[in-house]
Amino acid sequence: MKLIAIKDNYDGIFSLGNSCKVSTKLQQNNLRFYTGVIDWMTSFSLLGVVDLLQHNFMNFMEKENMIFTGYHAYGTKLGFKDIKYDIISCHDFLITENTPTDLKTYAEFKTILDRRIQRF
Repeated sequence: MKLIAIKDNYDGIFSLGNSCKVSTKLQQNNLRFYTGVIDWMTSFSLLGVVDLLQHNFMNFMEKENMIFTGYHAYGTKLGFKDIKYDIISCHDFLITENTPTDLKTYAEFKTILDRRIQRF
C-alpha cells in the first residue's frame, strides 16, 4: 500500500493496533478526538480484532467471556482478557476498587465501552 493510494480526508482515525501506544501517538499528533473502543486495550491477534469488527462488537467484554490475566500499569490495574476476541483490558480496573474475582466497577466499565461502540 502506498500513501498516495490512501491519502484523503477522513472523519476519524481509530487505533486497531496491539497496544495503547497507538492511541498515545494519535493523541500526540492531534489525530485522536475521542477514545475508540480498543484504544487502551492490548491484542496480539489480528484475527481477533477482525472478528470483533465483523461481529460489530457483539458480546465484547461480557463478564462471562473475561478471564483475569494479571496486573498491569505498574501493578495498579487488573488485566482481563476477552477470550472470545483475544483482547485484553489493561487500564480499566483499578486494584483499589476491584479484585481478580470481584469487578465492582464492571457496570461502569461496560457503560463506557458500550458508548464507545455506539460512536464507532
